[in-house]
Amino acid sequence: MGQLRQRVVQRDTLEARLAERARELRNEAAALAPCAAKEALIKLARYAETSAHLSGRSSPGLMPN
Repeated sequence: MGQLRQRVVQRDTLEARLAERARELRNEAAALAPCAAKEALIKLARYAETSAHLSGRSSPGLMPN
């Protein structure tokens, strides 16, 4: 008999979790002096914000009939 996978129940929506992650990344970046690491954190925050906005959208062309 195989192992059972543990289920993870998310309390917040994906959009809320991505927005929270973006805030965390921006706070981390604000604490750094201008450097490559700061730019990388800001870039990740932008990706998270964009993903949060796009995850709630649906395209009619992608929906099954």
